[in-house]
Amino acid sequence: MDDITKIPNTFYGMPVITSNYIGTDRIQYRFPKSKKKRIRKKWAKNPQNWKDVPRVASEAIINGQKTLVIHPDTLAALEKHISKQNEIRLENKIYE
Repeated sequence: MDDITKIPNTFYGMPVITSNYIGTDRIQYRFPKSKKKRIRKKWAKNPQNWKDVPRVASEAIINGQKTLVIHPDTLAALEKHISKQNEIRLENKIYE
């Protein structure tokens, strides 16, 4: 089962769900030596020539309920970046 935890706070008004496993992408990793279209088409139909690759941790998903699903490492980096930007704004007394 996926390790999904709900963070009580929100990120710009959106509830945040962190997940170590956001999803996978299927890629074809085995290809025939032949460059013929007919043979490549046959190999593309064979499920043994495909594998699931986890998505990159930097991706985030916003689903239909306006919920942000994000990897914990990405969320930590994002919060660090935002706090750094806020410190710079306070030093320069720049407000939006």
